[in-house]
Amino acid sequence: VVVLDRPNPLGGAMQGPVLKPEFKSFIGLYELPLRHGLTIAEFARFINSTQHIECDLKVIPMKGWHRRQLWQDTGLPWVQTSPLIPTAATSFLYGATGVSGDSNLSVGVGTAKPFYFLGAPFADADAVKAALDEKQLAGVAFRAARFTPRYGAYSGELVQGVEIYLTDLRKVNLPELDYILFTTFKELYPEQVKTPERGYGSKGYKLDIALGESSLREGEAPKTAFARWHQECAAFEQQVKPYLLYK
Repeated sequence: VVVLDRPNPLGGAMQGPVLKPEFKSFIGLYELPLRHGLTIAEFARFINSTQHIECDLKVIPMKGWHRRQLWQDTGLPWVQTSPLIPTAATSFLYGATGVSGDSNLSVGVGTAKPFYFLGAPFADADAVKAALDEKQLAGVAFRAARFTPRYGAYSGELVQGVEIYLTDLRKVNLPELDYILFTTFKELYPEQVKTPERGYGSKGYKLDIALGESSLREGEAPKTAFARWHQECAAFEQQVKPYLLYK
């Protein structure tokens, strides 16, 4: 196998929970942080060794990339990774709302700006914005938003919530932001927010499979979850260090 390496669009930051074995699925097969910070070649080197694949792996490394570089720093043109991620900016918003989108909340799919929003027909936009503003989160701002998806969840219905602005991509912790967004809606609308079961070809809740653990659905306090995540990421960073190609 020959891997021609590419930048990680989100840079080399390692954030979020490390996937727990019971939540493995085709969207997450290995015990990596949700935002794992690896390039595709580093990932290949890591799993080839730790998963005992032991294929004849040849890596062609990049020139000039370092771990603090985001896609916007590379000067390279963006090729959309999915029909719903047409720009590099969208990839960051996906990192901030993708897990919450596996509940009955809308992330703006069906609008011109998928993943830029979080809302529901039962929500009040001004109340959601006020609750999120109180948290004074680093690197992010919110606008009260009302939108009507053209397709997908709540197609043709008025949805209320917030539009999300990532004001400092280096300060914002994407998995933690996603966790706080969902828990804020859950605090405001405890009876209306739901988490459907079964998805991604696995048994269990879609939200758990997307996050890699059940803490969000089960209501673990953000402060407690985040402290544990930081420890998990620090341990993963040490584990993966022999396979990294860039500083």
